[in-house]
Amino acid sequence: SNERGGVAPSVMRMLTHLDWFDAVAILTARQQAGFLEAGFVSENSFVAPNMLAHPAAKPSAERERSGGVIVARQVTQKRLDHALDALARARAEGIHAQVDIFGLGPLTGRLTRQAAKLGLSEVVDWKGYDSNAKASFGTASFTLMSSRYEGHPVALLEAMSAGCIPIVYDIEFGPSDVVTDGVDGFLVPPGDIEGMAEALIKLHGMTNRQRARMRKAAIRRSRDFSPANVTKVWGEQLAKAQKRKTTLRARKLDAELIAVSLTAKGLHLRLKVTSEMGGDMRDVMLGWIGRGRDAYGRVPAQAKKTRGGLVIEGTVTAAELKAIEGNSALDLYAFVRGSATWGRTRIASSGVQMPKARDGLLPYTTAAGNLSVRREA
Repeated sequence: SNERGGVAPSVMRMLTHLDWFDAVAILTARQQAGFLEAGFVSENSFVAPNMLAHPAAKPSAERERSGGVIVARQVTQKRLDHALDALARARAEGIHAQVDIFGLGPLTGRLTRQAAKLGLSEVVDWKGYDSNAKASFGTASFTLMSSRYEGHPVALLEAMSAGCIPIVYDIEFGPSDVVTDGVDGFLVPPGDIEGMAEALIKLHGMTNRQRARMRKAAIRRSRDFSPANVTKVWGEQLAKAQKRKTTLRARKLDAELIAVSLTAKGLHLRLKVTSEMGGDMRDVMLGWIGRGRDAYGRVPAQAKKTRGGLVIEGTVTAAELKAIEGNSALDLYAFVRGSATWGRTRIASSGVQMPKARDGLLPYTTAAGNLSVRREA
């Protein structure tokens, strides 16, 4: 997704070895689904969200409905220009909302000028850094979160625990795992400034009773992330990990390319695999790692036993091949996992005729004799 942040090479290196861990904690269910789809993890993963360190507040009386707060670093990721635009559009419709913004960053000057250009200088108060900024959630009616991406935003939990109604982009990752649209906050399509403005207008149009109900629901939802609840998840999952723990032993694995084709669907591979794993072969996959540690993924492959060994066949889709950026390349490999053994190896391709380039992608044999894919020069 273009909305999520890039992954540092050091982190990518860790992702390529998640099979080695007895248990992998992932912050949100949406992230876990993505990890499973990409083949990063299997049954060794579980969802363990951030916890709310401080107890949720008791439902408070109706507060000034026009007062909002944003607690965020003033950087590109937070996309505060969207929040300012949404505020301006809501005010143009007669909503007299105002917002206190806590935080600092390299974009402070640019955002201040934008606010002035939008006629918001008198209604946006730039509070700067405040170690106790989260206390403002206790008096604010709403908060805006317009980020490009998040992990599992603690600021969102802190706002809800104080009865501050969140209006947030439904980004990857986090908000949709916490907020139920129209119940304890508002989820807005990512980047939809008009949608954020409409949610702000809708909130202001509610009766005091309706807003109070939403505040209580937000506080109630935040309690699901209490230390007691999150610690319970960790305890249960670590117990399960200990119960299923198996020491996976690495075994020698060799893969030799038989045939390769490049079509509109992607890169189709057929290869012969030999190993010391015997019949202990549960999962068979084709995988790729970006040459600059900038991409990683795996797809299930079909396996068939023959007299000469195991024949694996599968396709790396055209969408997955788009992971190649700039002058980088994807190195292809075969992966086999059993109940107590595993193996991973590059795919030897010397002597196999390569298909012609297609859609700017070119399969080729490296100097070491292995299969890779690069962008055509």
